[in-house]
Amino acid sequence: EVLTKTGDTLRTAPGVRRGYRRTGVFKTVSMPVYDRFTATLVRSVPKGYLLDPADTLTVAKLKLHGIRVDTLNSASLQTISTFVIDSVVRSARLFQGHNEIRLVGRWSPEQQVPARRGDLYVAADQSRGLLAAYLLEPESDDSFTTWNHFDSLLKPGASFPIRRVTGIQK
Repeated sequence: EVLTKTGDTLRTAPGVRRGYRRTGVFKTVSMPVYDRFTATLVRSVPKGYLLDPADTLTVAKLKLHGIRVDTLNSASLQTISTFVIDSVVRSARLFQGHNEIRLVGRWSPEQQVPARRGDLYVAADQSRGLLAAYLLEPESDDSFTTWNHFDSLLKPGASFPIRRVTGIQK
């Protein structure tokens, strides 16, 4: 909408800056639409994720998103990969009340690890499995990591607290 200057800075209308008024005249303006993106990093989705049973805050956040978290009823052998943190990059600029975090690191070679009875498992083959991957992957650009959920656990040389499950053997 075209606005016109009034010179009166005391009168204002909702959504219009001081000193201007609405005219009811509209002008069409071409604007670019950014609705296609190219990924800068691609990871395959694993079978699921193993979480520590004490991590009740992550479980609560996952459930708020409608993501199912299962408790393992028996011990099993899991093939997992762990993300080893090389550096933690914290944004200097505040965004929506957070200093976003980006992790730089590497995935360890897959290894077979016993999962204990009571460990928590987030399956990727559930209806919101892709959302679970987006929230739990350490390198995701809008994950729990980015939004400071794991800050106290993120240190160079440490392993990321969520483990990727690439195979399950019972």
